Amino acid sequence: MEFISSQNDKLVIHDSKGFEPGEADNIKIVRDFMERRRAMPALKDQLHAVWLCFEIPCAGGRLLETGTEDFLESKRSGMLGDVPIIAVFTKYDMLIDRMERTLDETSINGLSNKAIEELAKNKADAELEDTCIGPLKQFAGPDIPYATTSTAIDYEETLMHLIQITENCVDQYFVPQAAVITSIAQRIQPGLKMKASIEVGKRRYWKTLSLGTIFMKHKMRDCLYVLHTDIVDVWDFNDPHHYLLSAEFRELMIKWSKLDLQKDIDASLSATRRSSASCPTSST
Repeated sequence: MEFISSQNDKLVIHDSKGFEPGEADNIKIVRDFMERRRAMPALKDQLHAVWLCFEIPCAGGRLLETGTEDFLESKRSGMLGDVPIIAVFTKYDMLIDRMERTLDETSINGLSNKAIEELAKNKADAELEDTCIGPLKQFAGPDIPYATTSTAIDYEETLMHLIQITENCVDQYFVPQAAVITSIAQRIQPGLKMKASIEVGKRRYWKTLSLGTIFMKHKMRDCLYVLHTDIVDVWDFNDPHHYLLSAEFRELMIKWSKLDLQKDIDASLSATRRSSASCPTSST
């Protein structure tokens, strides 16, 4: 099933419905889908990464079902090509809550709330290693990338970590443009947006800048408009009415930049005058 958000059409997600017991056909459907996408010539139609999602099991629960093991075996054998597969352990917040409830009273007496949270997190990470990461690496190999995630409040950094890992994997296995597209599509990791803006600028303008004379026929306003358009495209704000690209917004942006520039000039001149006034003159 394909999902395209009405607020972000640059991110396309395909849901395989998982590899639950009794649904043996799903793995064949996924393999065939990945094969078709791999054969497509256009980069935008190819599959750039696979998030293999696991709900973190309770103590004693099994992580890898038979279908998941078959899928990972297909990856190890090369049947799935170079598309990176990233293991995603979900509901990390629930694991931490569970670990916090099991803390011994004597071990937390006198501790601050922050210290208790850190203790619960350390215990949760140890549990995660035993029940998830260890078994996964034992079956899939030590190099499989993974991330723990939660959509709960105060866990945004886990999603940022997942996006960063995904971008790194795409950058490693695809042409550089694919990693830039990944950075543009996501909306949670500002650092990747800045990196993508720089990459887009390098590819489009650095060679032109070296020529120098290409800008002689263009006004500074025109150059700013081009840069502004690229920035809006890369940051991919939810702007269905295109206010950020409107003439009114551009004029307001130019007005603000002029005011800020004038403030900088005035401040610089004022500092220069103060410096000159404070310098004693020598007499002969």
